[in-house]
Amino acid sequence: MKYIEHVLQNPEESFVILKALHDTVFKGEVPAKKVAHELGVDLGNLSTMCSPRSLEKGKPKFPLLYVPNLTELTGRTDVVEVLCMLCGGVFVKVSDINGEPLKDSLVEVKNLLYQVSDLIDTYLKAIEDGSITDKEFSEIEGKCLELVSKVLSLRECANILAY
Repeated sequence: MKYIEHVLQNPEESFVILKALHDTVFKGEVPAKKVAHELGVDLGNLSTMCSPRSLEKGKPKFPLLYVPNLTELTGRTDVVEVLCMLCGGVFVKVSDINGEPLKDSLVEVKNLLYQVSDLIDTYLKAIEDGSITDKEFSEIEGKCLELVSKVLSLRECANILAY
């Protein structure tokens, strides 16, 4: 069975993916107990698999096989987005094309503009003191990746709707 450890190259990557796993399981709308039950694992084991404590015991042992089920169950794509980023790509979510295309497109454009505005605000706040810290840079980089993902998603939806 492939574990997340096989796709990770260094401890920083392990910490980032574990944070995404922890946030998905324990900070989402679906109770962690239900997530554990649906994945067929004990809550304690799931907690250990999603915790930085697993790094103390070696490499994280979260099976990649669980990622699609976790995403579907929680509705959160954090883990997939982080894995895509660590592999040098971006996650592109293709919207539901069975709805009202014009309304859905306008909502998506509105969301895109909000993300652009949020990125600019974050950048302006970061340069107020004349320098950008590593934490600020990481936040800006993350927002840029989200924005690229959104643009690619809109492009993909437009291509699908054109057929």
